[in-house]
Amino acid sequence: MKITGLFLALMMMASVCFAQQTATVYSRVVTGSVSGVIPETDGIDNISLQKSANRVLNNAADNLAKQLGSCRLSYTVTLNRPTVVGILLKAENGANTVYKGVNIDLTTGREMALTEIFRGGETFTNITGPYNDALLYEDGVHFRDADGAAYTRVMPYKNLLPAIRAAEAVRILPVSFMTRAVEDRLVPVKPGAILAIKLDANRSTGYSWQVHPSDAASVFEIGRSYMMPMNMDGQTGVMGSEIIFLAVQNPGNYKVTMEYKRGWEMMGVQQFSFDIAAQ
Repeated sequence: MKITGLFLALMMMASVCFAQQTATVYSRVVTGSVSGVIPETDGIDNISLQKSANRVLNNAADNLAKQLGSCRLSYTVTLNRPTVVGILLKAENGANTVYKGVNIDLTTGREMALTEIFRGGETFTNITGPYNDALLYEDGVHFRDADGAAYTRVMPYKNLLPAIRAAEAVRILPVSFMTRAVEDRLVPVKPGAILAIKLDANRSTGYSWQVHPSDAASVFEIGRSYMMPMNMDGQTGVMGSEIIFLAVQNPGNYKVTMEYKRGWEMMGVQQFSFDIAAQ
């Protein structure tokens, strides 16, 4: 999978502040036959996108309230990232309670489909099984089987790693960025971790970094990108950077060997290894 170099570079430069930031979500009070609070976002540079995101949330709250008529609205922020917010809307009138989850993409101002983060197809459906709707939470994706129902089925993110899109993973999951300085080192992580290894490479010569994990079912590549130095995209022979994204799905101790070689050659010209302890 190719990941836009500029997007990745920006993510790498801003990774520390991104991990510490959250989107701003506040409450708008409503009164009358429908009372309570409706969520709204703030702080988006593009005012049109901000209005669009809030319109999506307002429409979802209105549609939920219509199912009960007179009711009280409330919400819970289930996932909060700089560009993605998961919100669970709740409407109740004493006799009945209904729910609706909304995943908002703050870069587009619209609702985010699950297939924008995870690749669809057999791999994904074999993991999730059939579902009616899905909502992003801190601990994974929560599913429900009918309109209005609660999101009671939980799928941890680590279980979904075989189907995740690497370019989108950095928006919702923590990513550990590394270089060749990791050689002969032990990297402690939690199961479900994503590692991004940035290495010098020159694809114009046919060479690329190959990944050889000791357990390919537990540690595997989910995507990679190649970046050239600024303003040198058209120059042959210039050394660039290859970024390989690895997912660590299961607990255990693993060795990963990185080999720099052409695909048709038996032996590489460079090689190094590092260890992973997933606990």
